[in-house]
Amino acid sequence: MATVSREKTEIKKQGRPNNLLPRCYICNEVPGMGIRDGFLLAGQFICIFCEEKILNLSYNDPAYHVMVEKLRKAISKKKHGY
Repeated sequence: MATVSREKTEIKKQGRPNNLLPRCYICNEVPGMGIRDGFLLAGQFICIFCEEKILNLSYNDPAYHVMVEKLRKAISKKKHGY
């Protein structure tokens, strides 16, 4: 699987004050290509960088359990209507 390199992309709202950009539920970053750089899980946006990280984590990695807990919270928000 090819790795995705995260570049800090400066997003400018040139003349578009009502422009809504997605923010990743896990890393809280706004991806450079907006909604095209991720997917919705139970109504919460997950960026492709976090998606790749999730897919490549091993069960023994402590970050795996942190990620699982964040995903549970995202799903729980949708389930309980928060």
